Amino acid sequence: MLGLKEKDFVELTKSEFLLHFNSILKRASKTAHLTDKDVEEINKLKIKYSADLTFNDFFGVLRWIYLMEMKG
Repeated sequence: MLGLKEKDFVELTKSEFLLHFNSILKRASKTAHLTDKDVEEINKLKIKYSADLTFNDFFGVLRWIYLMEMKG
């Protein structure tokens, strides 16, 4: 409809995904927590942009810190 080639469309959606994802990443990095809300937002982005995304050790550590602090 816009006359975009598939490659251009992929780049456009990729940059929009990264814009949203990077804001979550910055927040998580500042607080050293990956909260339930962050995980929910990431999952919504994965669905919206059909992103095949897995968490690396960095995210695992941030998630673990958050869960330990919630316990107590």
